[in-house]
Parts: sequence; C-alpha cells; structure tokens
Amino acid sequence: MDFTPGYSYNRFFRCKLFLRCLIKGDFINIVRYGICRRRE
Repeated sequence: MDFTPGYSYNRFFRCKLFLRCLIKGDFINIVRYGICRRRE
C-alpha cells in the first residue's frame, strides 16, 4: 500500500461517484414505483 498523492483523492472521488450512482438508482426505482402505482 503506497501513499501516492492522488491515492486518497481517487478513493474519495470513487466513493462520491458510487454514492451518486446509488442515489440515482434509488431515484429511478422510486419513479418506476410511482409510475406502476399510477397505472393501477
């Protein structure tokens, strides 16, 4: 495990990107659920 200058930043960026994808996925699921409920 070497401490390169961009290592911690890269890890933080990847975590941020993962969280953003997770939130976006949740949002899409909520929208789909709402559309399914509306059709009934």
